[in-house]
Amino acid sequence: MKTRVTVMIVLLTSPVLAAGSACGQETMSVFAEDEHSISLDEFIIYHHEWHLGSAELGPYGRYHLNELSKLLPKVPFNVVIRPSQNALRDRLRRAEVVRQLQARGVIDAEARTILKKIEFSHEEWAKGR
Repeated sequence: MKTRVTVMIVLLTSPVLAAGSACGQETMSVFAEDEHSISLDEFIIYHHEWHLGSAELGPYGRYHLNELSKLLPKVPFNVVIRPSQNALRDRLRRAEVVRQLQARGVIDAEARTILKKIEFSHEEWAKGR
């Protein structure tokens, strides 16, 4: 992340790539798109974050949720839970995430926690998204 900030500062101060120039606008657009993609991925709770496939968060899942609770008041994104192949487990997982977020002060956790299958194209996966 430090590298990206340094690069963006150089781009913003460069007269050739200033945001007002066509090249500068395109460059900043690429950075903004990439940063947006990275941010969205941070709001997905993946299968490996659950303890032994249960509806209980594992150590990393608890850490991740704690970090999300700090970010949610500042962004418009929902928390997305990747569904399993078990509808009951998915409902229990969603209830657990909502409960934990509410306990951390996220008052709109019920409305902002969703189950959604996330699909990546081969090109996106190759880019690390």
